[in-house]
Amino acid sequence: MKQLFLSLLLLCMVVSCETKGKEVHFYCRVCGALIANYSSWTDKTSSKAHSRLELGSLEKGLHIHYDQFIGNIDWGTAQMLYFQNISDSVSILPDKKSCTNFPGHISSSIQCNHCKSSLGFFVETVDDEEEFGYDLPEDYSQYTQDDIADMLAVDEDHIDAFLDDTFHSISAPVHSVGYWSYRYNHKQSIEQFHKKRETQSNDLDLNWSLGSFASQNSHDTTQHGTYGLDTSSTPPIPFYAYHYANGQMCDETKKPRETEVRFEPCGVSQKAMIQSVREVSLCKYVIHVCVPALIKKASETRNGFYAVKADAVIASADRRFNELLNRDFFQEELFLYSV
Repeated sequence: MKQLFLSLLLLCMVVSCETKGKEVHFYCRVCGALIANYSSWTDKTSSKAHSRLELGSLEKGLHIHYDQFIGNIDWGTAQMLYFQNISDSVSILPDKKSCTNFPGHISSSIQCNHCKSSLGFFVETVDDEEEFGYDLPEDYSQYTQDDIADMLAVDEDHIDAFLDDTFHSISAPVHSVGYWSYRYNHKQSIEQFHKKRETQSNDLDLNWSLGSFASQNSHDTTQHGTYGLDTSSTPPIPFYAYHYANGQMCDETKKPRETEVRFEPCGVSQKAMIQSVREVSLCKYVIHVCVPALIKKASETRNGFYAVKADAVIASADRRFNELLNRDFFQEELFLYSV
């Protein structure tokens, strides 16, 4: 009997070691991108959680707990897993706000880089100087060009070349608003145009210039941009901007039209695109260009932890994982983003 007991104990230890020795991966439930590993999972909990539960459908010997929130002021109704580290398939969005689930912390939304689905939050400790008003505009008033540059994923020395490569690889972005459309020709010109509609006999083809790149000096082809913060958002959105001048003459001001093109980190698109066009004063424009790759990846940010929604990911040790593998789309994405 004693020998049988020892044999069973040894078998349990072997099974446990095999489970622990085999790394378990967590994949985006939508596209299959690798999000995190079991080795980075942390068994922390929030005092604001409604209950503490355990993931079901896992292989024997594997126990992963999560916090259940119901009607929570910050996270609503959600099941949260916590990870100390996360993969480069995840980006942190610039939407910091107070996190009451972990007092003394702030949180920012995180999303999958590949399918743009929401994954949860990055939670970090509030610095002493940020504790009372990290999200107020005046906190950013002393930010230098270097400070703002550090908020973007591409550094100052490489951002011009990065933008050149980005727009060289895609068609010139076009944005339409009502009657007018706008085309951004990188480091060349900006067009405001309207194509004649065949159904309207009095309609016309129109094309105006909103400015040309480096046109203040015909010999200058190396114009560098400037950094700034859009303080109309909370928190302010960092951007890198080029100035386009000497556009179509403006009848009202008797001066050429000019435009500032702002390249901003955003998570609304898979590729660079014009997000909006504003006429900030007569014949002076600001074009907001969404560049997803300017979002800092999770691995490039300050220390903290990640609260990942349990229904946004699936573990490779989950018995339902094989069902997802049978989906052609998921299988293709899994191969593409996990190798």
